[in-house]
Amino acid sequence: MHRPQFLAPLLTALLVAPDGAAGGERSSSGVPDIEAGRSFWSFRAPVRPPVPTVRGGDRVRTPIDAFVLRRLEDAGLGFNPDASRRVLVRRLSFDLLGLPPDPAEIDAFVADPDAHAADRLVDRLLASPHHGERWGRHWLDVAGFAESSLFIGDQRRPGFWRYRDYVIRALNADMPYDRFVTEQLAGDELFDWRSVESFDEEHIAKLVATGFLRCPPDATDNQPITQGEKIFAAQQAVVEVSMKALIGLTLNCVRCHSHKYDPIPHEDYYRLVAVFQPAYDPERWLAGIWNQGNPGPVRAVPILDRDEREEFFRRSRAWGEERLALVAKLEGSDAEETRRIRERFEEIRKEVGELPPLIWGLFDVSTDPSPTRLLERGNHETPSREVAPGVLSVLDDPDDPFRAPEPEAGASTTGRRLALARWLTRRDHPLTARVIVNRIWQYHFGRGLVETPDDFGARGRAPSHPELLDWLAVELVESGWSLKHIHRLILDSTTYRQAAGVDERRQRIDPSNRLLGSFPRRRIEAEALRDAMLAASGLLDTRLHGPSVPTARRPDGRFVVPSDHPDRHRRSVYLSTRRTWVATFLTTFDAPVMDTNCPRRASAAIPQQALALMNNPFTIECAAAFAGRALAEGDETIDDRLRRAWILAFGRAPEHDEAAPFRRLVAAAVGSTEEEAERRAWRTVCHALLSASEFLYVD
Repeated sequence: MHRPQFLAPLLTALLVAPDGAAGGERSSSGVPDIEAGRSFWSFRAPVRPPVPTVRGGDRVRTPIDAFVLRRLEDAGLGFNPDASRRVLVRRLSFDLLGLPPDPAEIDAFVADPDAHAADRLVDRLLASPHHGERWGRHWLDVAGFAESSLFIGDQRRPGFWRYRDYVIRALNADMPYDRFVTEQLAGDELFDWRSVESFDEEHIAKLVATGFLRCPPDATDNQPITQGEKIFAAQQAVVEVSMKALIGLTLNCVRCHSHKYDPIPHEDYYRLVAVFQPAYDPERWLAGIWNQGNPGPVRAVPILDRDEREEFFRRSRAWGEERLALVAKLEGSDAEETRRIRERFEEIRKEVGELPPLIWGLFDVSTDPSPTRLLERGNHETPSREVAPGVLSVLDDPDDPFRAPEPEAGASTTGRRLALARWLTRRDHPLTARVIVNRIWQYHFGRGLVETPDDFGARGRAPSHPELLDWLAVELVESGWSLKHIHRLILDSTTYRQAAGVDERRQRIDPSNRLLGSFPRRRIEAEALRDAMLAASGLLDTRLHGPSVPTARRPDGRFVVPSDHPDRHRRSVYLSTRRTWVATFLTTFDAPVMDTNCPRRASAAIPQQALALMNNPFTIECAAAFAGRALAEGDETIDDRLRRAWILAFGRAPEHDEAAPFRRLVAAAVGSTEEEAERRAWRTVCHALLSASEFLYVD
């Protein structure tokens, strides 16, 4: 068939994968060529490269700088000068804690003559309990954390906040990343939880950790209607989201056919499904949600003593079986029998009563799961051949391949997920360490070394600094998988500590700053903005952990934190995060609504943001409290109070005459005969500062 010549480039772009065509080659049968695919950069084990030699060695603080500076020098560029100490302390505080620095800390850091003052500041911030809150929010994005099921009404899972607290505690403690991964995939397989008489904190933490595998949507329940489509959707979501999060590969399309660009055959997808099948077994399914109207077996563990746990499971099964029997009787029953059946429904609801505290984790339903079958075109109604548990062939070691264990006699779990965790955390795994160090880099600089953090395959972007990525991956493993060690290497580097801003020549040579010759100026995320407003106003409640603060739906469709709730001033990470009920103030500033997960947030600039800063009742409340603080903490003069307000908002005093319009506004109000005029003027000043670009952005 003749094709117009102008279509040739388009067809080539669509048919050929970029950056080495990882999965472009196929065998004569159409199956991806695994051996050829193993040569792609991300499917080879990282090897530590030598640290390059550079001309500007005086700017090298950590090996990171040598890798970055080498690329800059090749382009005829170098680093920007170091940022000022005032800029650096604000940058570090927002980056590591998601909060503005305390004015006293700013003054102490600026006045410290020690050349290593910044290194010590990094250590102090990493040791802060607020570090886990800040970086825990990043991981919750990656995991797709939400406290609801996406079922009708977006029903909450009471107590799922425990997973959020697990993540915060783990990151604060610098839990080795290999253990962090293992507990989230298989914490229940690390001990025999069924035989434990009563749970201690460590037992609970390991079970709670598996909430990682409960983050994807699961709308299954105990209603007597067909659940098949919802069951397979939940089973497949856990495979897809967990692999995106941990190894940075998108497998959604492999549900239906072999990957078109990466060397991942259709069968490999269902081999991974088989790893999770003992817990997500369609023939022994446990509901993903619970409500009193539809009680029955549920995928959760009550925090009770062993006998009480067993009684809870027994009664749940009995309620579910009785309800199904009653529903069957309803069809075709005279009026009197229908009345008795409905009365029994109400009795069951009362028997259920209040739920005990639950751990929404994962556990194997049996050690003899039903067979996993490859689904033609991903359709659960067209199953074909049986597949054994396994992993992605292109990442497996042909000389020492993954093997699913055989359960020991009397075991209560198959050990399949634990085997998967140990395979993922092998020292030479091609992707696990690369993916997490890339995520750390992304959250520090706004963009990863690989700009597609959930796609390290052929359709993703090639790394901007491949040798640096591999050096960091190997360094992570050799440091004992310490995430804080990687943070320190980055934060102690000149690459991180240089000033923002570019000159005309740098803009011309590297317009997107991919070579990192300056620090990228970034808007703070939604949660950090809300928390900073609370901090500046003196309202911030810094308590750690515990149940989420609920949100409410207003008649106009907005979701808000109730203005009379006693915990309304807690940090944003503790606000309830139902999938469709996220606080509107946060979503206005690009907080995600979790349908799956969020590897990288948008940073939009839209009119609604300015309107929220002008008119939102939360902003107005903070402005009023901020004004009261500036009046209370500043001296008697207008200039002293303006200086205090500037420091609280921006970490610096006013420069030149930038405060002059505000001085005139307040002075006019002071001379007014109206009693409230001065306080209203100060509210206006503080409202303006909270809405300023300098408050929203970090250099």
